Amino acid sequence: MNIYFVFPYRGVGGVPLLFLRFAEYLTKNKLANCILVDYFDGYMARNVNSQEIQLLSYREDIPLHIPSGSIAIFQSMTPWSIFPSLKISDDVRVLFWNCYPFNLIPLFPGIRRQMQNSLRLSKLMHKSLLRSYWIKCRKFTEYISKRDALVFMDVVNVRITSKFLNIELNDPLYVPVSIAGVKNLAILRESKNNLSKNVRVAWVGRVVDFKYYALLHTLETLNELVDNVGLSIQIKVIGSGDYEAKLKQEVLKLSKLDLIFIKNIEPSKLDEFLVSEVDLLLAMGTSALEGAKLGVPTILLDVAYSAVSKDYCFKWLYQQNGYTLGNLIDNTEMKPNNSSLQQLILQLQGDFSGVSTRTFDYFMSHHEIGHSSYRLLNALKRTGCTYGQLRESGFLNRGFIYSTFYKIKRRMSLS
Repeated sequence: MNIYFVFPYRGVGGVPLLFLRFAEYLTKNKLANCILVDYFDGYMARNVNSQEIQLLSYREDIPLHIPSGSIAIFQSMTPWSIFPSLKISDDVRVLFWNCYPFNLIPLFPGIRRQMQNSLRLSKLMHKSLLRSYWIKCRKFTEYISKRDALVFMDVVNVRITSKFLNIELNDPLYVPVSIAGVKNLAILRESKNNLSKNVRVAWVGRVVDFKYYALLHTLETLNELVDNVGLSIQIKVIGSGDYEAKLKQEVLKLSKLDLIFIKNIEPSKLDEFLVSEVDLLLAMGTSALEGAKLGVPTILLDVAYSAVSKDYCFKWLYQQNGYTLGNLIDNTEMKPNNSSLQQLILQLQGDFSGVSTRTFDYFMSHHEIGHSSYRLLNALKRTGCTYGQLRESGFLNRGFIYSTFYKIKRRMSLS
């Protein structure tokens, strides 16, 4: 099976890391012949370790051919966004992997974030300025779904896609975000720390807009419960980002916490740090799996673009449903006057080993890359959608508005 992982991207992001991780696993275990399609200086191109993986350099001004008999994997995207320099043979089967809830939702430039935050605003835009694009996305999503050419990383992606496109997605296929587990299970351990006196907490992840508000709320809540649980809490914030300075300013108010900011920990040293210095991990996305694979008790935080209510309920990673690595906070995560975080801290103190084991078992059942790779291979075998079918259907036509916007954006990037 010749699998083309297509994602030209120069920045650091979850999708190129995900594609690269799966390509290297499939190649190492001789399960498929994997080819990466990326810019010559893109993330996958810069970080691929296996010499057995072929790299094809993508350029906007030179056609790149994907030959007959292959399978191409894309991150889900609006159909007119598919990389224009690709020249794909008609019989190439395609699979779209929905790794971000709004991949298939048309959003208007300049108000993307506002539309993501407001279903009402999105409906208004989809019924007016974006009507033709919304209809095309709706039909496109139904088309690839019926042909088993669409898989989702988690139930959040399914729910938002269904809600914003107003369609039913019955029996969706899942290929969750995954990482490799540890080879030496002895790394699972009893806490070496006296949890009756001190809890060592860490946040691992970028400090950016959609993570900032949940993280700040968690720190504020921990500050409030210090006296209630009668212990000291040391917190190490590992990561940086656009909201780092804002967070540092806000936490000056949290006098009961011992806070330390660390820009970065080398990936090769992260496991050792988590095992030896962390009793409780706060994270969302793949960062949560870095702790879970080691049995580090992990609280999964959810996505928010504004201040989080005090009614927000905290949960262990292993209490999640549908492979979720971060929900979009809404009323379903709220319970008035709850003490959920305090209860999790007390559970950690009373049954660290149990929480650790359940965290590890959840990771192995849901997010270990070996299991997920077979899910991906099965999805690739099932897809009944070819690139030729998409082209003939008219889904790939860009339309005047998008074509004009793309040309302006490209000129600006070249100037």
